[in-house]
Amino acid sequence: MPGANRSSQVPTPFGPRRAKPPWRVAVLCGSRSPIWAAEQIAQAAVESLAQAGCLVRVVTMRKAEPQGKAFLRELRQRGFDGAIDLHTGWISQDGLPVQAWQFPMVCLNRLPARIEADVVMVDEAAVARQMLDHLWAIGHRRCGYLIALDMLHAQRRFEAFRKEAQAKGMWDETLVLDLRARTTGDPWSSLELDQFHELPDFFAQRPKPLAMWSHNDFVAAALAEWLLEQGYRLPAEVAVAGVDNHPLYALANVPLTTVSIPFADLGRQSVRRLLDRLRGFGASTVRPIFLPPTLVVRQSTVPRGTPGDWLNVVLTTVAERFTQRNLTGEILKKLGWRQDALAHRFHRAMGCTLLQYRDRLRLEHAAKLLLNEPSSKTQIIACAIGFSSPSRFAAAFRRKFGVNPAEYRARTGADRTDYRAASLVQVHEWMRG
Repeated sequence: MPGANRSSQVPTPFGPRRAKPPWRVAVLCGSRSPIWAAEQIAQAAVESLAQAGCLVRVVTMRKAEPQGKAFLRELRQRGFDGAIDLHTGWISQDGLPVQAWQFPMVCLNRLPARIEADVVMVDEAAVARQMLDHLWAIGHRRCGYLIALDMLHAQRRFEAFRKEAQAKGMWDETLVLDLRARTTGDPWSSLELDQFHELPDFFAQRPKPLAMWSHNDFVAAALAEWLLEQGYRLPAEVAVAGVDNHPLYALANVPLTTVSIPFADLGRQSVRRLLDRLRGFGASTVRPIFLPPTLVVRQSTVPRGTPGDWLNVVLTTVAERFTQRNLTGEILKKLGWRQDALAHRFHRAMGCTLLQYRDRLRLEHAAKLLLNEPSSKTQIIACAIGFSSPSRFAAAFRRKFGVNPAEYRARTGADRTDYRAASLVQVHEWMRG
């Protein structure tokens, strides 16, 4: 690298790498990625990198790009010090030990076990578990599933659903509708379900009411639209839900229940892990970081103004006010019920007490804060989420996650530098395209 100070560089198989900022970082995107989700992650990653004083370039992966080790050489030759990879398709087929090649790389999708690389991803088991808990709570004891895109993330989300549904006793193989073999063209441009002759027979032969879930909001919304056109009542006959929490589908004729994926948090946390590597690459072991999702209940599963609406009121109130001390009193005031009636109906619907459900949301939110607020002390986080003492918070956190809050933060690799306090530098494209 012309003009570089050799004393400030670290040797690697690709040649010298800068030992301190400004680092050059590539954000790798796939041309067929879900546009909205990829943009959310990439924007958060670019902003965080800029605040840390890095120079950033977004690179769209194409088939013409070199693969595997040759691609890492290309990144090195173009002057990059590290990368955040939203695509991972190029690496999954190679069995490439990224860490062994001493090129800092953080991936945003699960990789095969043989590949050594840092991974930041959403907890897919929690995604499935939250949706199944909700469907169980509103009376569904079996859950159907529509998988329509032949993509790796869709298959992995389906496998997580299968495992969690089996554990909860909600698995029914006859309710799985697999359209992947019939999906042609670019699935992200449109998904016309009228072309699939399997759908009319599938829904005509299944007893109602029926719950159907899909691996993203795009597919779930297409299913909801088709069902409405066929004359089905949503959610009285068929409840439909998705994953992602795309804002467009909150505005549909029947707003879509979904599981919100923390896309911005994925981008920010991937930056924190990458900066750890750039400051001292190889100092800690490679391990995945899992971020928790959030259930968003809307009318596609729980209609307003019906007997089932009480649960929507409770779940929505808990999701919005779980840090409050007198949460139960506020819910009782909204419903006009006695406390014993609420306790009995909630436990029958959810399989846990209201306070146990509230504490689960508190602890999942605490896990987010431990990752995204690395400078915040655990005592402050305990108070912020509603625990009366740090010791009670630590004990509850250990029961849920198996480690105490400090160990969780250390294990997930969150550092103690608050990059958001750094001065913002201009993000620009640099070197050749």
